[in-house]
Amino acid sequence: MSTAVNPPAASDAAPDHQTATIGGYRALGVEAGTHCVVWSNFTDSIQSLPPRAMDQNTLRMVVGPSWAIARHPRFNQQGELTGANWSKIADEIARDCVEKGVYRSDAVRGPGVYVAPDDPDVLIINSATLRRTDGKAIERSGEHGFVYPAHSDIGLNAAHEPADAEAIAEFEEVLATWRWARQTDARLLLGWAVTSLIPGALDRRPYALLTGPRGTAKSTMLDMLRCILGKTVKYYDGKSTAAGVRQDLAGTARGIMMDEAEAGEASNEARRIGAFVDMLRSAYSDGTDGLARGTPGQGALMFKLNFTALIAQINPPPMNDADRSRCVVLELDRLPSGALPPDFVLDEDAQREFGKAFRARALAAWPVLRGSMPVFKTALVGLGRSGRFGDTLGTLLAAYWALMHDAVATEAEALELINSTALEDHAESEVVVDETDALDRLLDGLLRIEATGKTLSVRQAIVQALLKPDPTAAIDLPEECRRMLVLHGIGVDLRQQMINVVSNPAHPQLRRLYAGSRYEIGGWSTMLGRIPGAQRNKSVRLDGAVRKCVRIPLTKDIRREAGLHLSDASQGQEGAQVDTFDDEPTAAHG
Repeated sequence: MSTAVNPPAASDAAPDHQTATIGGYRALGVEAGTHCVVWSNFTDSIQSLPPRAMDQNTLRMVVGPSWAIARHPRFNQQGELTGANWSKIADEIARDCVEKGVYRSDAVRGPGVYVAPDDPDVLIINSATLRRTDGKAIERSGEHGFVYPAHSDIGLNAAHEPADAEAIAEFEEVLATWRWARQTDARLLLGWAVTSLIPGALDRRPYALLTGPRGTAKSTMLDMLRCILGKTVKYYDGKSTAAGVRQDLAGTARGIMMDEAEAGEASNEARRIGAFVDMLRSAYSDGTDGLARGTPGQGALMFKLNFTALIAQINPPPMNDADRSRCVVLELDRLPSGALPPDFVLDEDAQREFGKAFRARALAAWPVLRGSMPVFKTALVGLGRSGRFGDTLGTLLAAYWALMHDAVATEAEALELINSTALEDHAESEVVVDETDALDRLLDGLLRIEATGKTLSVRQAIVQALLKPDPTAAIDLPEECRRMLVLHGIGVDLRQQMINVVSNPAHPQLRRLYAGSRYEIGGWSTMLGRIPGAQRNKSVRLDGAVRKCVRIPLTKDIRREAGLHLSDASQGQEGAQVDTFDDEPTAAHG
């Protein structure tokens, strides 16, 4: 979930820089060193203003002409009002943004559904209108430090009556008319449908792969779900690129569906699907400011990924254990020749009408879903499943439970539902290799980059550490990432493309990164040392001291993310201390 920040700053004389006249602004901070970021009360939107944009024409649309004249009127020598003093307004915006400090992109909540900061059982829906599920008033700016830019309708209308459990059960019977390899996969699909409406409210966002040979009516199912889930969920063609989808979703919290997303035999198609898998991995868990991507100037651009996906394809993409643990594979068999679908499957009007009630039910069920998720996860882990398996399947089963019941599941009820669901084949999705689990948990750990005020995962920080610095940027982000990695017992070998992790089980920052896992008290060096290509007990000069480390080859996803820069990474860092790691202690970053 997003992290709240202090409410937007404003002057004492005019706390919101807003009067009875429509318009005004709230300062949100400074980004890229020189851009002033403000909330426009005139357009209900966020505006990033570089110095060249602080002119009359731009500011008129940001603060509104009437407000500008009332706030800073300009008079001629005869004392006649001639308009607004735009220079004073520009100076005021610059001063307020500097006083606010670094702009926090995680305070922006675009179109979607989020948890209310003051009540975890209440949802905030940002659509054509902004509302809370408890009916309390809410402003688009300044609500516990979050801002909610205005957007077109995404189909979550407060006027719709929620569907009851009987109507949901009837819809489940419709889903059961498809030939599932595991009949109870229909309930997992129902659970995914709920999560697709509220990804911004979830800590874990499982994605689903709908697969099967031709003739299984996968596209028909997606068309039906598209009608039911409405505009809340976005639909993409299977030839879409990860970069295009990521940019389209930036700042939103939406579910997505994609049909015919086949990798094909061409290497560029395989890379395209691989990039999608990378993006789904980043969107699975919350807690970071977003996904860091390099810009043409070698700087960083942050994308907040709050989405879950349903992807239909004949052949599932190649995935490692860590990726499979974040998704469920829902497999369909061919329908019998001449099989006729239920009338509901062919009636788009009926689907849209039911969809209104289904979406309302999903929102109303949030308190039950929130309370049931830890119950299902605990039950699954108690049955010997991994924590990640508990997160993924537990979220989907809890969502299904919340559709059908009005009370949080008890332990006995969770076990009954689990035992009645065919999970045997889904066990393949578990992370069963200890070394893979140890590395994945390390790379998912969070680092606070103090110089920027942003939070990155270790994986994202390593990618940034491999980039060349942007000479025009006020902050050397690659160097700041390397510095914070070293502080946490992690070095980056730019020449040999290796990651170096301190072996000492008492290292406090590494223990913090592993908090809540079985490696919290140590043991990570043993597991990491089993990774193919790893080297144990290497002496490395790290943070000013020689330390024993385990060396790990850069993972494929990190190589892919930084691939355009790896070839000249070491040359771009001439003069910096790099990790060469011979048998004798050598200098590393720090």
